[in-house]
Amino acid sequence: MANSVLGGDGEIGEPTGIQKRLKSIILAKKIDYRVSQRALLKFVSQLHWCMGADRFKGFVSYGFYKGGFTTTKPAPFESPKDYMFGSGSMAACDNCSSLSCTKCPRCEKPHCFDCFWNKLHRC
Repeated sequence: MANSVLGGDGEIGEPTGIQKRLKSIILAKKIDYRVSQRALLKFVSQLHWCMGADRFKGFVSYGFYKGGFTTTKPAPFESPKDYMFGSGSMAACDNCSSLSCTKCPRCEKPHCFDCFWNKLHRC
């Protein structure tokens, strides 16, 4: 569990890290996925829903702390990218039994790209 909030480009931008991870999954698994405005809106919607999970309260608080809006430093936390794509994310999908790539931060179950990102998994 690290306080690593920085994305790949050195800015506070964890969604950037999540986007990079998803892109590598799409390419590696040869998933037929085309980026469009609708797909981007679905992605942002799902990511926003994920960020509301209780387990990411420290991550959200860290943004306020780092921005100088609060003086209380949050306790160490696991970043959304590390949790969603880390240990336990590569198992059988909870819905369709395909190989998963994402662990839901709310129900803590693994889901494949299609079930979690395309079909907007909600538990």
